[in-house]
Amino acid sequence: MRRLYFLLPLFVIACRAPEMRSYTVAKETPPPAAAHDNHDGHDHGAPPEGHPPMDNALPEGHPPVSGALPEGHPPTGGGLPEGHPEIGVGMGMDMASAQAAGIAPAPAPDRAVSWSTPKGWTEKPGSGFRYATFVIPGPDGLTADLSVTQLSGVAGGLLGNINRWRGQIGLPALSESELPQESRSIAPAGRPMTFVSHVSADPLIDGKHKRRIMGAIYATPDISWFFKMVGEDGLVRAAEKDFLKLLESLKGL
Repeated sequence: MRRLYFLLPLFVIACRAPEMRSYTVAKETPPPAAAHDNHDGHDHGAPPEGHPPMDNALPEGHPPVSGALPEGHPPTGGGLPEGHPEIGVGMGMDMASAQAAGIAPAPAPDRAVSWSTPKGWTEKPGSGFRYATFVIPGPDGLTADLSVTQLSGVAGGLLGNINRWRGQIGLPALSESELPQESRSIAPAGRPMTFVSHVSADPLIDGKHKRRIMGAIYATPDISWFFKMVGEDGLVRAAEKDFLKLLESLKGL
């Protein structure tokens, strides 16, 4: 009987339920399914069936497309409208031409240059090669433009610059021997200048008015100053006295 009591604990231990333990196991992510290409077997460079041909050809009856402007379209170039006063370099060259010729604006004067603006004239700030600009009003909405320009050195020479001005109004170039007959010497405020006044042979402004260029050139070894007025013939001639007064009033050159 004692032997049975001795075996009873062993029997109870043997019959005890095993301990339950839980573990967390990372779930493996299945590899992504390969994307299905709905266009497999198709030529991706070709248009869909029934699409019009893509050969850059225009539809039948379409007008040709080219760089030409329609008939009667105004030009889109860099030219100014007829009668427009010249812009850019006062001596008669545009900015690109002056730079190509090695002509550069003079450094700023070491002292202020001043003048007395004639009554009725409108002074505007300079830009580019221009030191100053004046607008002279005239009848019927006409205006004249006076530019003041300073350039380094002789800036192309006296004859070359006068011939450039003449070319702007359709006049032929002068020879060295012809220059004295087509210009005169003036000395406003004691400064020796060459004065010219030339008018076009044809009515260049609106097909009605001749254009006149009136100018004065003051050249020193270091700097050349150009004073050029451009506009309708009668308007420029009427402004000559005021132009000469402006030259007389100059200070600081």
